[in-house]
Amino acid sequence: MFGIYGLNNFKLLVQDNDFTAPADTGYCVFFKNININSSHLIDVEPQSELPFEESPYQLNLIHNTFTGGNYSAALVNFAQNYLGYLIKENTFNYAHVCNLILRAGKWIN
Repeated sequence: MFGIYGLNNFKLLVQDNDFTAPADTGYCVFFKNININSSHLIDVEPQSELPFEESPYQLNLIHNTFTGGNYSAALVNFAQNYLGYLIKENTFNYAHVCNLILRAGKWIN
């Protein structure tokens, strides 16, 4: 169960929201980025050399309230480029297991 589930979101702003999930099920938000090999659907460009604020690849989670769920928010990146995260001014309440899961690294074959 997800409040929001996103696949391959490489530039995204989630701001000023209230997310609530049942106490011990699912996620309030779950964003997963994967690299699908070049013969398939997408090809992720290399990481930008621009400063974070100007980068075309970033996930921003700003001023949200998360309540309940097994995990409040999961932001996992298995793409070949590193994805920048800006996480600030959020409130995490009563996650059953963990409030925040992050993975910014590269997929290793």
